Amino acid sequence: MTALGLAVAVFSRFLAHPFSSDERVAELSSTYLVLAGLSEPGLALAMVVGGVIRSAGNTIVPLAVNALCLYLVRVAPSTILVDYEGVIDAWIAMAVDVYVGGLVLFFIFSSYFGKLARRIV
Repeated sequence: MTALGLAVAVFSRFLAHPFSSDERVAELSSTYLVLAGLSEPGLALAMVVGGVIRSAGNTIVPLAVNALCLYLVRVAPSTILVDYEGVIDAWIAMAVDVYVGGLVLFFIFSSYFGKLARRIV
């Protein structure tokens, strides 16, 4: 995910232009692709660590972390900041959200995995 995300970020201009002849739309699309591409490592971390915790039998912790990050790090800042830079602030909040969620889940995994895993036998 990281390699493809970096490739999308690097070649965002080339990827955005075929879809719109409007320069402003292509510029915004390119900005989104850069932010989305750079957020892929955080998304990968959140998906992997959340999957490990869920596979260990604990689904509540990843659900709670993802829900809290969604509302506190993505939605709330987006609704406040969208008046300043428009949709770009919402995209920045999205990128920050995936990193925060991934890092929180990684901290929980590395600190409390033994307590989170359910005993099967």
